[in-house]
Amino acid sequence: MDAEASISEDIADIGKVSVECAAAEWLEVEAPKPPDQELYQLLSHAAESGDLESLLEVTDAHLTELSSINAAFALIHAARMLQADHPGGDKPHSPKLLNLIRHVENIVMGEKHRLSAQLHLEGTGAEAAESEDSSSEAMKVEDHGLHMAWTISVICWAVGLLGHKNEELLACLASMVKPLLPHLSPHQLQNCLWAFATLGMKDSGPFFGAAVETIERRIKLFSHESLVAILTSFAMVKVLNANLFDAAANVLASAGDTLRPQDIANCTWAFAILRHPHPEVFSGLGASAARRLHEFRPEQVAVLAWAFALARWRLERLFEAIQNDVVDRYKEFTPDSFANVLQAFALVGHEGGQVILEVAASFVAANISEYSGKALAKLVYAIGKTRGPANGVLVAILAKEFLERMDTLSLSLLAAVLLGFWKVPVNKRDFYCQAASKVQANLEHFETPVLVRLLKIFAAAGAIEATFAQDIVEEAQRRMPKLRAAELVVLAKTFLQIGQASPSLLETLAEHGDKVLPQMSHKELASFLRSLSGLGLTSASTSGEALFRQAASKATRHLLRSKDDRRSSVKSSDLACLSRVFARAAAATGPLADKYQASAEPPSELREAINTFLHAAVREALQRLDEYQASPACLVGVLWAASQCEAQCESLVQAAIPILLPPDAGGCDNHLHRLQLPELAELAQALTHLGVERVELYRALADVATACMKETDEAGAPVEQLVPAAELLCLLATAGISASALAVATADKVLTVLDQADSGEIKLPAWVIARCIAGLAMVPERGGRVIRALKLLACAATARVVELLPEERALIFWSLSLQSCYEDIFGAVLDQTPWTLWAPKPQEELVLSGTGFVPTPKLVALCQVHLADLALRIEGGGEQSSLSAAQRKHVVEASSVMSRVRPDIPAEAEPICQALISMDLLPSLGSSTPEGLPLSIRVSSSAMMDSSASTVSIEVDRPGDLLFDINSGKAHRFLPTALRRRLLWCLGHTVVVLPWYEVSRCDDEQLAALLRARLAEVSPPRPCFNRGPSKLHPLEAEGEESSAEASASASSSFSVSSRKYPPTQHAPVRPPPGL
Repeated sequence: MDAEASISEDIADIGKVSVECAAAEWLEVEAPKPPDQELYQLLSHAAESGDLESLLEVTDAHLTELSSINAAFALIHAARMLQADHPGGDKPHSPKLLNLIRHVENIVMGEKHRLSAQLHLEGTGAEAAESEDSSSEAMKVEDHGLHMAWTISVICWAVGLLGHKNEELLACLASMVKPLLPHLSPHQLQNCLWAFATLGMKDSGPFFGAAVETIERRIKLFSHESLVAILTSFAMVKVLNANLFDAAANVLASAGDTLRPQDIANCTWAFAILRHPHPEVFSGLGASAARRLHEFRPEQVAVLAWAFALARWRLERLFEAIQNDVVDRYKEFTPDSFANVLQAFALVGHEGGQVILEVAASFVAANISEYSGKALAKLVYAIGKTRGPANGVLVAILAKEFLERMDTLSLSLLAAVLLGFWKVPVNKRDFYCQAASKVQANLEHFETPVLVRLLKIFAAAGAIEATFAQDIVEEAQRRMPKLRAAELVVLAKTFLQIGQASPSLLETLAEHGDKVLPQMSHKELASFLRSLSGLGLTSASTSGEALFRQAASKATRHLLRSKDDRRSSVKSSDLACLSRVFARAAAATGPLADKYQASAEPPSELREAINTFLHAAVREALQRLDEYQASPACLVGVLWAASQCEAQCESLVQAAIPILLPPDAGGCDNHLHRLQLPELAELAQALTHLGVERVELYRALADVATACMKETDEAGAPVEQLVPAAELLCLLATAGISASALAVATADKVLTVLDQADSGEIKLPAWVIARCIAGLAMVPERGGRVIRALKLLACAATARVVELLPEERALIFWSLSLQSCYEDIFGAVLDQTPWTLWAPKPQEELVLSGTGFVPTPKLVALCQVHLADLALRIEGGGEQSSLSAAQRKHVVEASSVMSRVRPDIPAEAEPICQALISMDLLPSLGSSTPEGLPLSIRVSSSAMMDSSASTVSIEVDRPGDLLFDINSGKAHRFLPTALRRRLLWCLGHTVVVLPWYEVSRCDDEQLAALLRARLAEVSPPRPCFNRGPSKLHPLEAEGEESSAEASASASSSFSVSSRKYPPTQHAPVRPPPGL
């Protein structure tokens, strides 16, 4: 699953590897001389015995007598004894030890206050403000026992060993140590820095920065161990001084063979954690570690591996050595160390992690309960990053363990594991559905970046149910004003994936998107607009119009600027995406259109901005023709958008045809096979809209589409296959082409999908059913699988009628009428749909555009209902209920409105009328029958006016009125016009057909002769209706002229011979269960 792979895979922050940074073991007990030697001897004897309780009894008995030196001596020995008894864990503090600690705190803080007061009294003028780290003050404090270097450093060391955090105490100690830095021995300085780093000193930068000069000046006096410990202390408080670390690197890089394993691990860790990967350190120490890895303890191996991974320093020799070492003794590693090693291999992309997992999988699975939450997260992350097949048993155990422990994990760990499992081979839907409740309950507690990433993977896994989706919408709207551009882009895509759209949500997304749009890259802009367009946002709303206008202007500027800098050029896929989005925005249709009562014309400023972009996009596409041979879908996107917005693109069309269908391809080897079904439909729509007449191109389109429909791959959803295929059938028909093979393949797919819906495997949306009926009905086939598919689709539509919009119902009725398929849906739905309430004023269903009045979809639907009702009453045999008188009058009125906007008058009408007048006949244009059927050229005479002779309608067959079947080679009639002429004949009207080419080559006399001959050949038919009495009754306003158009999409018509159609058999078909 794509999920665009934009979910970050770097979850190294789920647990930084800690190091064992030990303080110096050197204790200079002989340096200070306490005044009370007797008490000192008591303390020394108790310390030498190693009995902590004895030592604390002495300190507690003489607590008020302890000088600063004796107190420091007792505290450090107590701390070291406690450290020995409780290594690496929490150290319990007895009451006597707490008393000693408080005594030391009082001494330190009291002396600090005394010195501050003394400095204030002694200071005069500006000299009194001198800092206490001056050399003169350093001499003063050295005279006092408390401030001796040994005493201060030992107190710092002891407090660090005890883990005693007291911010005031640390501040006092730091202020006392700072002026003594030049006088501290290397070990004393190491211990002080270690203590402050271990206790998490606040605002440590100034203090550690002050120590840099002392360390650099005396760097050769430090042992390697002390120098590593100092660097580690700097790393623990995140203070980097590049000069100090570079100077230390010069000393340590070549000392790998003499350094302890712990120092090698800590040194590389310090450089890595501060993002200062010195080449000599990592190369030199890495090579030494690879040779001596057997000397490293497991936790040291883990620290070493993690440091190199964090620095992204993939030293093959070292990682191979680590791989072999872990494989040999993986049972000695603690769960955290083992997980750290695997995470390190995953971070550098080394295949050693896969080898280790294969060897240790069973051991890990058996001991999974010992792994902490962080270790679990790292295991999952490492498994997801391995290239080879994962151990299914281990993955299943990990998933089960996580789901059982999910409620005990912190939210950060919960998110880390969920993100890690996205790359692990588990049943995504089942796993994330089980985890959804935990995430849903804590939506408001997640950090926004983490929440956005989580929602994306849950949406991609299909694990967001209705209540979860609603909670997401509410939480997203709450956080919307603070979302960054990148987060908004991902969130919009998530809403598109879960299909969660509402006018209020779209408005909120558009409003905030308009604010952060300047911060979006062109790729983010394309993704964001594609998501909003998919959710249904158009220029119908004020926010949508503002967003699209600003986006079009920004995209145009970037497109023009990229000509000078190709490095920042827009990708071809993004160019096509933006073109499609802006073309759909210009249509101003969608969920918000009715809310804002938008017209078919977008605002002029938006139209201008979109056209400017599309003109620039067309020019850019012309420069990228070579790229489009490999990615023709991008070319199709630009071409389709330009055609829909009527942008000048003739040059692009002429250049695109040789790319899509090379002249030497012979119709077989072409680039169309790189297109998916939706893109094929887009291309057909662009070509037909632009009037391209290339039969071989349409043939190739149909062949590729047929091959796509016949593929056995069932990964695509029915919507992605059936809808574009049905649309393609309609578009080919308007181009005068019938693709029977594509129709049969589509019908087969429909039958398969209906069977799946019957068994409950899938649910076919009702609107898809309507589209499929419309596409299959355009194929002139009187039987076979296409008709069977139509009948079954009609039954499915009857069962799902409540989900169909009125315009979708009208489309179904009209389409089925083309094939004379009068199924149960007519009687069940036709008159029950409140057409008079849905569009109460047909005369207002016209929109003024630049080319005149344009009918709205509602007006087109009413005209389709009118024709379907008329066909049902004439051909339906009286078995289905038709419209009531009130509804029928309403749709006839709609047809009358349509006839005024789109009169069915052929271009050859003028010479034909002149010829008829010369024959003493009376032609009339734009008239219609009492039933509302339009007549192209109505012919009458003075004799006919007073007789019962039938009306004569002269029809002109134009080029688009014949459908050429590219598969069988046969010619068929264009069904929408065929239905109208068939109904005229059934009503008793005489239809005379003249091919356009015969009319065009005749002069006036020849045309008159042709008309005489054709009129003499026909005889008025008697009105005849199939199967039973007609239900056709004239309207009360029978004498009033009215007209209706069967199809608003068909711009041309064709004729059928005046003949009587045999009765159509209607076998009852049950709707498939589940639909």
